[in-house]
Amino acid sequence: MRKEILWLVFILHAAVSAFPQKPDHFGPFRVVCLNPSTPVKDQYKTNTCWSFSVVSFLESELLRKLKDTFDLSEMYFVRNVYEKKAEKYFRMHGTISLSGGGVLNDVMDAVPAVGVVPEQAYPAGRTGGSLQDHTLLDKTVKSFMETLVNNQVAFTDTAWKSKFSALLDDWLGEVPDHFSWKGHYYTPLAFRDSLGIEPSHYIVLTSFLHHPWYSEFSVEVPDNWNWASAWNVPLDELEQTVRHALSYGFTIAWAADISEPGFDWKNGMAYLSGEPVPAYAGQSAGAQDESCDKISLPSQEPFVNQLFRQKEFDRYATTDDHAMHIIGMAEDSTGRVWYIAKNSWGSRGTKFNGYLLVSGPYFRSKTISILMPKEAMLYELKRKLNLTK
Repeated sequence: MRKEILWLVFILHAAVSAFPQKPDHFGPFRVVCLNPSTPVKDQYKTNTCWSFSVVSFLESELLRKLKDTFDLSEMYFVRNVYEKKAEKYFRMHGTISLSGGGVLNDVMDAVPAVGVVPEQAYPAGRTGGSLQDHTLLDKTVKSFMETLVNNQVAFTDTAWKSKFSALLDDWLGEVPDHFSWKGHYYTPLAFRDSLGIEPSHYIVLTSFLHHPWYSEFSVEVPDNWNWASAWNVPLDELEQTVRHALSYGFTIAWAADISEPGFDWKNGMAYLSGEPVPAYAGQSAGAQDESCDKISLPSQEPFVNQLFRQKEFDRYATTDDHAMHIIGMAEDSTGRVWYIAKNSWGSRGTKFNGYLLVSGPYFRSKTISILMPKEAMLYELKRKLNLTK
């Protein structure tokens, strides 16, 4: 997503330590639930958080269902989705966004056609190994497609797709037709089936006033290049079903805005800042607690209801910046709920080794969309969306 690179340049990256572990404590926060997840990875200088967050989510799903650890390839989806983006850009005469960014839907939309592969079958070695840099790749892709749509002769050249595919092969590597995994040969589709990954078992939810409740719409953000849809539900119901899912061992892929001053990656916190306003039940103000690891908790955050959230989105204060993986919940000393998010910016130089505590108001205000298992939703919400059959 577009602005996440701006944040990355402020982070001093080093080689990611081999399979860093979750922190054994979160300072003054009491862990309520911390669901199984794979180690933190580092997307480095790429706009591919959409793939890293959803792949991490799928890896947690495999831990939950198969009780086994898998390291799936993020770049496999990046490679395949880039071809679809280029096709859409061509058909729209270059009038839509074309970048490395994307939305939570992109991986699940790709899985039925291209399957899934492990990291070893499609490693991220062409663009820097574990520290990838897609800056020049993204510029090369954009230049290639701009030349194509601006050149009338090129419209008769049916070979452009193969040329574009060759470009991606050169940068990211050729897509494998088959590969060996633990003594067996698989195609990407066969590997997907062996893992039991079924995209129809998952749902994308959002919450905005400018569309009817309990209906689908294409979330209007620049990185939604494929006009992918999400189900629109009231904010309270969205948060309730997220807390329900986390409480029962599920995890959530999360797309959100990170441009707020209170998004403090180094210190592992994200909260809303601003002028003090009356707090509300469940998020009451509390004194700053610096007794544990010298973390200063926000004493007060804005009241976030549906209208507040909508105004932030309408004035472009909430934008599609980044995607992460929510794996649990914690409470501070006042009883306020915080979400535990696994990021994809590596683990070095951060207080919680690559994990982040996200306040309830921040989640309510800055969420663009979430991806979750349908089975983890509250029954009443599934009923309203006609998903109970």
